[in-house]
Amino acid sequence: MIKKVPASNQQINLEARLKVVRDPKRIPSSILINGVFDKDSLVYYKSPDPSLIAAKGKIDGIECVVLGQERPNTVNPSESLYSMTPAGYSYALQRLDEAEKAAMPVITFIDTVGADASMKAEKGGQALLIADCIKRYCDIKAPVISVIHGFGGSGGALAMQGHDRVFMLENAMESVISPESAIRITMNRELAAGTPMSELIPLALDMLHPEAEHLKEIGMVDYILPEPKNGANKGYREVIKTVRDAISATLSEWTYKDSKTGERGLTRRKIDQIVRDRYRRIMDYGKFEGRVVGSLHDFWTRFRKREPKEYMQDLTFVDVNEANLKISKEEFQKRKEKGTKGLGVMCERVEAEEKTTFPPSGGCGTISDEKWIQNFYACPTCGKGEYLAMEEQIRKILDEGSFAETERNLTLNNIKDTKRYSGNKYKSVLKKAEENSFSKEALVTGTGTIDGREVVVAISDIQFIGGSFGAVFGEKFRRASELAYRKRVPLVSVTSSGGARMYEGPMALAQMAKMIASLLPLKQKGISYLSVLADPCTGGAYASYASVGDIIIGEKGSLAAFAGPRVTMGAGIEVDPATITTDMLYKNGRIHHLVNRKDVKEVLSFHVEYFYNHKYPSQRKNTGRMPVIRQ
Repeated sequence: MIKKVPASNQQINLEARLKVVRDPKRIPSSILINGVFDKDSLVYYKSPDPSLIAAKGKIDGIECVVLGQERPNTVNPSESLYSMTPAGYSYALQRLDEAEKAAMPVITFIDTVGADASMKAEKGGQALLIADCIKRYCDIKAPVISVIHGFGGSGGALAMQGHDRVFMLENAMESVISPESAIRITMNRELAAGTPMSELIPLALDMLHPEAEHLKEIGMVDYILPEPKNGANKGYREVIKTVRDAISATLSEWTYKDSKTGERGLTRRKIDQIVRDRYRRIMDYGKFEGRVVGSLHDFWTRFRKREPKEYMQDLTFVDVNEANLKISKEEFQKRKEKGTKGLGVMCERVEAEEKTTFPPSGGCGTISDEKWIQNFYACPTCGKGEYLAMEEQIRKILDEGSFAETERNLTLNNIKDTKRYSGNKYKSVLKKAEENSFSKEALVTGTGTIDGREVVVAISDIQFIGGSFGAVFGEKFRRASELAYRKRVPLVSVTSSGGARMYEGPMALAQMAKMIASLLPLKQKGISYLSVLADPCTGGAYASYASVGDIIIGEKGSLAAFAGPRVTMGAGIEVDPATITTDMLYKNGRIHHLVNRKDVKEVLSFHVEYFYNHKYPSQRKNTGRMPVIRQ
């Protein structure tokens, strides 16, 4: 019998809950695991990551694979801030493979501040491994029970979370980002004005909605489990019994008792049913109604051509864009006096002016107008350039005039419970974003051709709230995947995104699983999914759909990092600019191609042609990425 949380226990405010969940005495995964499983049944594996517990154990005689995130009582800055490392995620994948082979249930315990944001983790392919783990929890042919008992931080938590049965202790939290990091990104003016971080925490929590009640409301959590009066920081025995009873009841529901041996086990039919139910559940992370297709003419008439920049006749520098390329006015003046044709662009090495600014490579000298424009406003040597508008992204990869947009009018107004996201501040942010871009959302989807061959495309719009994703973005991506499946044509995504949208809290986090799961039917049918990493590619976008392409193409010099430089530096972690680029991903064998922007279409065309030239799915099936990712 699963206990329900008494209403009186849910009156504690979010700031107080945050203190409770961060209390060093809060029950850790190690103690929970030791108490929940049958006595003497636990067999521990030698985990390569101190933040990951891996074991096998029994509950009521049913053998399970056990994975737990361990967040210690104190923080030692020398050890990855006690977040799981690439080695941990890679090892978890091995244990999940073992569970699937033996048809054993998987029990996971979630408690992490988030994924490791260090440069060592970036070099180790952290984001790609997180994406692999999320994908594995979507497609594993074994039931998964997850218990969120501490703080579930961002993709680092989602990478260990199943979707079959999820329990959450009443004071536990799961958030798209830590409140402190959210403040650094969305409230930097208040910080600059001298407002203490502590005063902004309640505002951040109100925006992030990390509480158990909200996660249950949106379908990410099934049951909220009660804690002792003073929280799960005392009374460990009571907490252990509550968690054990919940897991035991679920296993009893899923398993059958063998009449001969008396042992309980799973049938293949039951596992198949659980997998089907799981897929439907994930697709319902954000329920929408209606399908609206925009016309070809309507889309292209919204485009505005890039206007030539007017430059002042002084010797100062003027920003070209946020990527920190700058035009030298002195150089311009000299060339003008000499009668040199064209303005030209000076790709200079510019050091960071403030700690949270990402410093580019640069230092390539003067680039002719022709080469600059031909390479879609980027340096052909180092790749640093301007962010592209949506029409430029489309022209970069598709045949002229072939694009037809789909789902243009799908917005939060179409979600079944729009009140949840109708806050005045978010409304104003959405309105401003729509006014400043060509889209009604940060993802534009549609059909088009590449050298005459049809494809479905999903392109993120960096001009719309930084290309961030939420419920609408995730639903549009799902529908694009579904369209590619129905048409049996390749799906091409171009990612220029800052990650999950904080204004939608856990719902945005859930889209990481939804977008990855929506690709599974394509992979099973051998329908190509081609992913282009444009500038910037960070956060949950990088650690989900962008990193599970059958073919991954990186645009030279693009920022590619799980945690953006501002968040990383804000946490006191040193950033190496050379590490968090597509160039480093290619050098380390993480992606298949590294090309200039002008060459992306040519590479896509090769793989699209390959798809069309191979008649049988088995000949073109490629559901893995690069085998070297797993360590």
